[in-house]
Amino acid sequence: METKKIPLKNYVLLGIIIVFTVLAVFYMRSWYFTTKDYYDNNSVVLDTISEIRSEEVMNYATDNPDFILYVASGHNKEIKDYEKKLKKFILKNDLRNNVLYLNLENVDVATFNENLNEMTSEDAKSTLVDKNSAAIYIFKNGKIEKVLNNETDIDKLEVVFAGYGVIEND
Repeated sequence: METKKIPLKNYVLLGIIIVFTVLAVFYMRSWYFTTKDYYDNNSVVLDTISEIRSEEVMNYATDNPDFILYVASGHNKEIKDYEKKLKKFILKNDLRNNVLYLNLENVDVATFNENLNEMTSEDAKSTLVDKNSAAIYIFKNGKIEKVLNNETDIDKLEVVFAGYGVIEND
C-alpha cells in the first residue's frame, strides 16, 4: 500500500493558521476585559451623551438655560441596568443634545449640593445623599425646576419629561 506524501507547505500553512487563531483569541480576550473594565468604571450613557465637570455646570446653565443633568457615579454597578434603559430612552426621544452626564466619583457632594442650591427654584429643593445616589435635574431658564432622585422607572421619567416639555407628549 502506497502512502500519500503531504507537502511541507501544508504543515507550514496549518502552523500559521494555528498561531494566528491563538493570537486572535488572546487579543479578543484582552479587548473584552478592557471593555468590561471601562463599562464597570464609567457610566453606560457616556457613549450617548456628553460629560460635564461639576465646576462647569453653573457656566453651562448660563449659556444653555434649558437642559437635563444626569448625575451618578460611574462605579455604581447597581444602576448599570437602569442606565441601559435610560440610554435607550435618550436615543428614542432624541435627547442626546439636551442631556449631560456628571460623574460623582471625584466630586465633593456637599459643595456640589451647595452650588446647585443657588440655581434651584423653591419647588425643587433636593440634594444628593451620597455618591451612590443618582439624580436627574431638569433645568429651565437656568434654574433647576425638577429633581428626580434615584428614579429608576422610565415610564415615570417619560411622564415628568413630557410635563416639563422636554419631550413631545403623544
